[in-house]
Amino acid sequence: MFNCPLSPEKADRLVEHLALNPNSYAIDVGCGEGEFLIRVAERYKIVGIGLDKNSELIELGNNKVKTRIPNQDVSFVCQDAKSFAWEDQKADLIICIGSEFIFGGYRQALQCLSNSLIDSGKLLIGTVFWKKEPCSEYLSLMDGKNPHFDYLTTVDIGIEQGFVPLYLCRSNDDEWDDFESRHAQKQ
Repeated sequence: MFNCPLSPEKADRLVEHLALNPNSYAIDVGCGEGEFLIRVAERYKIVGIGLDKNSELIELGNNKVKTRIPNQDVSFVCQDAKSFAWEDQKADLIICIGSEFIFGGYRQALQCLSNSLIDSGKLLIGTVFWKKEPCSEYLSLMDGKNPHFDYLTTVDIGIEQGFVPLYLCRSNDDEWDDFESRHAQKQ
């Protein structure tokens, strides 16, 4: 549903914490089939665009719009988020759940996306973090590079980049189990 370890209940809780005004403008980076942006639109009657490179997922998202929110200005576009006209955007909300790699990593995503938010705008970002430092054997599978941080470091980097954390949550083991199992079934 979300192409990340996120339960529908936690997604709804995150949506509630956004506290957006009607007609707010939202951008969802790496939106997949658009479920999260659609839930935001259902709750707040926002204007939104979702970006993803997978045309099949974009089609699914646009079909959901037709059936669930047909009278709202929400659409999904098959496009690489790096080539999106970010310099022309001023959004009330940018969603980037598990798609920070598009920008080269977590810190780079924060830097890029912050420029496209209005002054009081919100960034809902989700990233992978280590529960514990990975062993050298695991890192060798990733060419010895460790692209992730621990949980507190991800928060500290956000603060360093000028963000004020308003709400923090983590995927639990059940959400990870469900996500990984569903992903394996698609293989």
